[in-house]
Amino acid sequence: MLIFRTKFLDAELFSDKKFNNCNAPEENWNQLDKGYEFVYSSYSLGSLVWCKMQGYPWWPGMIDNDPLTKTFYYKHSNSTLPDKYHVTFFGIHASRAWMGKKFIKVYNPDDKEDQLKYDERKSSKGIREAIAMANQAFHLELNDRKKIYGFREQHRSLDDQPSSSKP
Repeated sequence: MLIFRTKFLDAELFSDKKFNNCNAPEENWNQLDKGYEFVYSSYSLGSLVWCKMQGYPWWPGMIDNDPLTKTFYYKHSNSTLPDKYHVTFFGIHASRAWMGKKFIKVYNPDDKEDQLKYDERKSSKGIREAIAMANQAFHLELNDRKKIYGFREQHRSLDDQPSSSKP
């Protein structure tokens, strides 16, 4: 049962005694005892982002699982915050990289400041094509976006390789 709390919530209206108190948790989750851990991630699988790599302009990409490690973030064992995210870059030839969080920001096609940096007269055909793909991906449902633009989905032959990649 989920209860949305507002300052107007009358907790007494709920018959379940575990949840009819504004200080009660919305859900009980005791999976930490079973080996699970909390990770506070700024991005989720399928998030659209701008990334900056040395020698390249800011480039659009998507947070995606690494095809070898099957994870989309890397964190130190004693931290709850990811240090790096795995990104699949948009473009004619999909490429990927582990990116430090300080080199990533949210992609929004309506942000004219980011879009204007790539004036058609001055930017390469590659970045214009990548932006067009990111804009198309933005309007897709999340699962469709991952199916169409995910690195693994674009390169199925990687499934047979051993899992030894490290960020």
